[in-house]
Formats: sequence, C-alpha cells, structure tokens
Amino acid sequence: MKYHIFDEREQFSEFSGGAISRWAANVLRNDADTHVVCVAADDSWAFPGSRICLIPELSRYAKLRARRFYPIQVNGLLLRSLYRKRSPPLQAGDVVWVHGQPDIALALVPWIRRAGAKLVLHLHGSLFVTTPASTMRAVSMTADKLVFCSSFLEQEARGKFPDLERTAILYNGADDALFYPDISNGEPERTIPIILVACRLIPEKGVHILIEAMRLLQKRAVPAVAKILGASFFGGSPPSAYIKQLHQLAPSNINLAGYYSGSDLADQFRQADIFCLPAIYNDPFPLAVIEGMASGLPVVSTWRGGIPEAFIDGGGVLVPPSSPAELADALGRLIANPELRRTIGQQGYESYKKHFTWRAIYARYHEILASL
Repeated sequence: MKYHIFDEREQFSEFSGGAISRWAANVLRNDADTHVVCVAADDSWAFPGSRICLIPELSRYAKLRARRFYPIQVNGLLLRSLYRKRSPPLQAGDVVWVHGQPDIALALVPWIRRAGAKLVLHLHGSLFVTTPASTMRAVSMTADKLVFCSSFLEQEARGKFPDLERTAILYNGADDALFYPDISNGEPERTIPIILVACRLIPEKGVHILIEAMRLLQKRAVPAVAKILGASFFGGSPPSAYIKQLHQLAPSNINLAGYYSGSDLADQFRQADIFCLPAIYNDPFPLAVIEGMASGLPVVSTWRGGIPEAFIDGGGVLVPPSSPAELADALGRLIANPELRRTIGQQGYESYKKHFTWRAIYARYHEILASL
C-alpha cells in the first residue's frame, strides 16, 4: 500500500487545492493500492472516496504551527498521534510518500520504521534550503528517497548538502484530456492577440512586471490584451493587498479575470495566443507552463528556477526576470509574427507529448517506487 501525505494546508480539490492536489489526482487516480491523506477533500477530482483518508485536525495543527506554539519535538508527537489515529495501519513494505513538508516527514519516521515501511519525501519547492539544516540533515539521512520536481531543486539542495544520496527527479505534467491545442482551422487570426497568465497572484510570480510590460506595449501601440487568471491562494481565497494593487496599476489592456479551474481553465488556454509566466523567483517547475505547452501555445517566461528545464526541446522564449522592457520586447515579437507563434507553440506541444504527459510522469513515478 502507498500513502501520499499532504501538508496541513493542502486540500485534495480541483478548486481549492494546489499543485500537489493536481499532481496526486492525475498520477494516482488508477492506482488501486494508493491512498491520499489530507486535511480536507471534495469529489471534484472524481477520486474514489474509499482511498481518501481525512485528518481534519490538521487545520488546527496548521494554526499552532504558524504561531510556533509548540517546539518541534511536541509537533512531532502531535503529528504521529494524528496519523496513527486516522490512517490505516502501516505494514511492512508500505510506502509513505510525503509531499512538501520535511518536518512532517521527520515526525513520521518512528511510526514508519516500526512498521517496516518506506519513506519518500517529495519536494515541490525550495524547502531544502529554507528549512533548518538540522531538520534537513536528519530527513536526508532517514528518507529512502528524496524526490525533486526539477533538476534545479536537486542542485539547490546539493549546494547545501553536497553528499546528498538517494535522490530522483520527477517532473510535473499536464492532463491531455483537458489541455490540448485549439483545432478550429480556417478561422481568421484575432486582430488583438490574447496573452494568458494563470498563476497564484503573489509578488513572486511577477504579474506586476507583466503589467508594466503591457503598459509599454500600449505606449508602442502594439495591439494585445493580457488576461490574468488567479487568486491569492486558490479557489475562494480573498483578494490580497497585492491583488488590489494590481487592479490599481493595471492599464486598459489588462483584464484581471479572477480564478478558474478545471475545464473552464483549459478553455481559457485554447482562447489565448500566448502564455506568459513572468516569475521573478526561482519557480521550481510550474504546472501552468506545461499546460501552456500542452495547449499548443508559445510560452514566454523567465530564466528562473526550473522553468528552463521545460524548454529543453523548444516551446519557450525566456527573458531575464524583473525586466518589463525585455518582457515587452519578447511579447511584441510574438504578437507581430503569427507564424513564429505557431512554430514555437508546435515545438512546445511536441516536447510536451514526449516528456510531460501524466502518462510519462506516471511511468517515472513507478520507476522510483521500484528503486526503493
């Protein structure tokens, strides 16, 4: 049996969950011997309810953890108690696959080892370098496998722990049942191309840089509109001060359209001409970039984190982060040249089919399991 453990904030939901929820739904759906363990869930992923273990008490733990109410030793006791109480009994040979939080993985080690089970820690972000070194050293010594969602994250971790062992790369993917190119051949080109952005609306994603780039394009009389989809966290989250600032800064060629998910989100990709993610931080390996490639769109993004790894076989135009002028120049070239858009979009689509379908990710996931 395999148990995929979410952190205390991640809900298993297409609307109110994040990248981990999407990864698990697509990779694990057909694995009958796999359970998802999380704080809350709904039926939006059409995942069998019998394979979802809910630990609602994690919501209270999240508040305590945010306030640093208890020392880490007490947190460990609390977490072990919750997982032993709510999860099915572990048996020898089972795999506990922890997503995200190293402290959860470390807290569960005694429970896992007593049962003779295996521990995998799957890093979707830079927690290896932001978590206290003592915690990460302990996790790296005890985990049976450390899985990173990009080579960038693995190398970042090795910069702090050069002797790191038992590692693997497992990229993110996109659902080809939802994300696929618009095949409405024969329709005329849009006179005003649509640049799509879909991400969490937080400063690190760089949407304010895109707004300044769009202002420059407007001054150059370049016809385009940027449609920005997202929320401060995920579905249902209230607008943040940053989002309110984006509304205040946005010129008339910006459309802040709110949060989309599922088929509605995929439809927005097919209605666009360019996908853009102007990240200004080391984004590990964003799902939205792969979804843009799966939709046959040319992708404009930045030389940050694991983003360049998505374009090893083409499909993207990369610019330096935090540079509205260079972002505007790259977008302007694609807006002015529909044939270039089609060429880069086709390159990305072919690369997606080769590397980043969920079928390919599923196969790699099982290779990692077989290596334990």
